[in-house]
Amino acid sequence: MCQSAQCSQCTSHSFPTGECLQATGGYSAIAQCTATELIVTIYTTSANCTGASTPSAMPLNQCLQAQGGGYLENLCSASSAPTGSKRNLKMTKSVARQIAALRK
Repeated sequence: MCQSAQCSQCTSHSFPTGECLQATGGYSAIAQCTATELIVTIYTTSANCTGASTPSAMPLNQCLQAQGGGYLENLCSASSAPTGSKRNLKMTKSVARQIAALRK
């Protein structure tokens, strides 16, 4: 969550992309980065990224107003993994809340 519309004073969190991420509530998600978007696919009935899913795209490198107040910015950066194929997604807690909202 960021305190201002310029996305300053943010609390950030990093998540791997291309991997199944378990979330509280029994659902799961896979995050992918393109050159311009964060695409999060939510698996609403599965904790292991199988079955019915709903994709959602959000722009990268832009300060966005978050649902429930505050602001967020989605950033993707190359990982230090030797293969160079993985990327880390840095996002605020409010992105996780938005992901949860997709489930409803």
